[in-house]
Parts: sequence; C-alpha cells; structure tokens
Amino acid sequence: PSDVTLLEAQHGASCGRPRRPLDAAPQRGRSRAAPPCWRSMRAGTHGAQRGRRVHQETATRAEHAADADSGQLAGSSYHHNLEAKDVEQQQTIDRNARRSTQLALAALLLALFANAFAMANPFPYAPFLVISYGLTDDSRAVGFYAGFVLSSFMVGRGLSSFHLGLLSDKHGRKAVIQLGLVSCVVFQLAFGVSPTFGLSLTARFLMGFFNAIVGVAKAMLPEMCPPDQQAAAMSAIAGMWGAGQIAGPAAGGLLWSESAPVTPWFWPNLLGVAIALAGIAAVHVYLPESKSSPPKKTEELLSVEMASARENADAVNTRGGDRDGGSGADCNRSNQGGGGDDDGGGDGGGGDGVD
Repeated sequence: PSDVTLLEAQHGASCGRPRRPLDAAPQRGRSRAAPPCWRSMRAGTHGAQRGRRVHQETATRAEHAADADSGQLAGSSYHHNLEAKDVEQQQTIDRNARRSTQLALAALLLALFANAFAMANPFPYAPFLVISYGLTDDSRAVGFYAGFVLSSFMVGRGLSSFHLGLLSDKHGRKAVIQLGLVSCVVFQLAFGVSPTFGLSLTARFLMGFFNAIVGVAKAMLPEMCPPDQQAAAMSAIAGMWGAGQIAGPAAGGLLWSESAPVTPWFWPNLLGVAIALAGIAAVHVYLPESKSSPPKKTEELLSVEMASARENADAVNTRGGDRDGGSGADCNRSNQGGGGDDDGGGDGGGGDGVD
C-alpha cells in the first residue's frame, strides 16, 4: 500500500487528480482501483511484451522456414547425388559385365582355334607319315592309310559327342571344354612322338573321342552372350574354326622336318600342344561356369507338380461325369414321373418312378 500511495502521490497531477500528501492515511472500506495513468502504464507494458513475443515468434517461424528450405535443398541435392552415384555404379557394372563377356568369348575362341589346329595339322604330311612307317610302297595304298589317320579324329568325336553333351548338361560346359583341351595336349603330344602307325591312329582317335568343344561352345554361347550379341559371337566361332583349319595345315607343312628330335612331325604337334595349354589357362581364368539342366530337387518338384496336376484333371473329369450322370438320372426320374401322371397316378406315379 505504501508503494501504491507513493506512486499516486507522484503522478496525481498528471492524471488530473489532487495530489495527496505522503503522510495521509489510506482510505479504508472501499477497493482502491489503480489510477488511469497506472493502468495505461501496465497496458503499454503488456503491449510491448506482446509485441516482443510476436516478433520473436515471427523470427522463429522465419528461421524454421529457412531451415526447412535449406533442408529441402540439401535433401534434393542428396537424392540427386544418390541418383548420380546409382547411375555411375550401374554403368560400371555394365562395363564390367561387357568386359567379362568379351574375355569369356575370347577364351572360348582360343579353345576352338586349338581344337581346329590339332585336328588339321596332319593334313599336309599324312602321306609322308605313312611312307615313314614303311607300310607300303604303292602310292594308292599310301592314300588309303593316310585317310585312316585323318578320319580317326572325327570317328572318335562322332562316337562320343552325344554323351559328352549330356555330361556338359549335368556337370557344366566348362569342364567338358577343359577335357577337350586336355585331350588335345596329351594325345597330340603322343601322336607327335608315336613310333608306329597303330599308336598314331590310336592317339588321333582318342583325341577326338574326348573332344566335344565345338558342340558345347555353340550350346554355351546363348547362355553367355546377350541376345543382341549372339549373332556376332556365332560368326566369330565359325571364323575362328576356319582360322584354325588354315593355321593347322600351314604349320604342319612348314614345321615338318627330317631333323626333328623324335619324328619329322614332332614340331607342328608341339606347337599345337602349346596353343592348347594357352587355351586351358584362358578357359580356367576367364570362362564362367554354365549349366542348363535343372538340379535334382527341381526335377522332383516338377514331377510332383505334374502328378498333382494330373490328379486334379482326373478329379475334374470325375465331377463332370457325375454331373452328367446326375442330370441324366433327373431326366429319367422326370420322364418316369410324367408317365405316372398320364396313367392317372399323379404323385403316386412319380413316386413309383423314383422307387
């Protein structure tokens, strides 16, 4: 009360009220309302506080809006960077896949070249091989024996190609291609050092018997190359086979030598062995594994699904037969019941018909 009295005494003149002495006792028995000047001061104070609050709230909203805008910009740039990284990663994956396919195709072409070289390199010196064995002096008989030497490779290959194809379906294409290259190494070297006609004939036959590179390569090509590259890859296979057919006889004629360490045809066969070893290394490193047959569990599941489908079809046929039989029985019942009505039986006739 003393503070209020002091303020009223100080501001009484400005408010239009008589100034009360400071030592005057306050009036009792009625409520003391604040003077108008005091009320205006309080209203001004509250208005200033509200203004400051509104200003602070406005500033806070502006800051939040700026943060949201910057967050959206940061988020959009972040997503843009993610999309750019995804595109770059996809391009890198596509380049690596294309490079892997090209290397695998190059390894397969080298294997085909080694196979064609091994098969064709005895063509120019086969008659001299027969003469060196001393089998006959007749020129016509020389061609006869030389034909056996040259055709034994394809005879062995024709006998085993079907079974080796099934083997590639079960155990993979790569294993069968490696087997063919190993046969080119082992039996080509045996043919290059064979001292008798029988050994040379056996070596050529076995080299073809364990060799199914051509058929397996053609079956592997669609599994390895995308559809838009298969035509070019098939043309490359045919071209590389032709290149081996050219290089083999050329090397056989050029490298035939009477001064060879074991036999005159040792050097061309040794070159074929080296090419086959390079093919083995390339196939082992770059050629992926490929299988076409489903695993055993999948075959069992397919058989179970076929059996269940067959049972469902039988059940459907059985229900259809029962439905047809039921409709026929209903027709018979209705006809028999109608006969009873004609005889005057009515419901009785129908009942007799049902009975």
